[in-house]
Amino acid sequence: MVLVVGIDKLRKWHEDKTNTCLDNNAKCSCDTTWHVFRDANGKLVLAPELVATVYGSGRTQAERLYDCGFKLYSGIDKNIRDIPRALEFLNQAAEMGLAQAQTRLGTIYEMREEVDGKENDYSRAMFWYKLAAEQNYPEAQFRIGRLYRQGLGVPQDYIIAHFWLNLAAAKNLEYAAYARDDLSKIMSPAQIAEAQRLAREWKPKK
Repeated sequence: MVLVVGIDKLRKWHEDKTNTCLDNNAKCSCDTTWHVFRDANGKLVLAPELVATVYGSGRTQAERLYDCGFKLYSGIDKNIRDIPRALEFLNQAAEMGLAQAQTRLGTIYEMREEVDGKENDYSRAMFWYKLAAEQNYPEAQFRIGRLYRQGLGVPQDYIIAHFWLNLAAAKNLEYAAYARDDLSKIMSPAQIAEAQRLAREWKPKK
């Protein structure tokens, strides 16, 4: 069961808090929880009536949760940065299968020390990157390739690194193509041939 109050009451509450009137062209404001509720299982849910008014009907629930998580992570909404809440939004969007959210989570865990001073978690980063990469998401494929080249959280493996970078480059990700070509300079012809074979035979899971 989703707890949702009337759209007019939500609008009035928001106006009182921010002195900003919402209209059909308004954007998501994720610095507060004025449009976010929890269901009986504790999952985050966006009020359907307000979502339809504020976002429009073209975006999925996972995409909306991602938007909120990214804003809280980046601090672009009124300079408010809240990493724990951002992770909660992003994690739920990622669990819904959104590759963009899975990749963002992976990036946060890979660079956790820079984000909030905690230890980098390459294993968790790789977990989320692989879920996104298996959906043929090029940014995740590039990041996996980079981790394998550097041996961060995984054994260093130039063949596997080249394989993932090649997949990302095939989606016109220019910096992935550059990284692949740079890696090729220190690989043997046999290693490159094996990496290319893996790339030819690979198929996304979704």
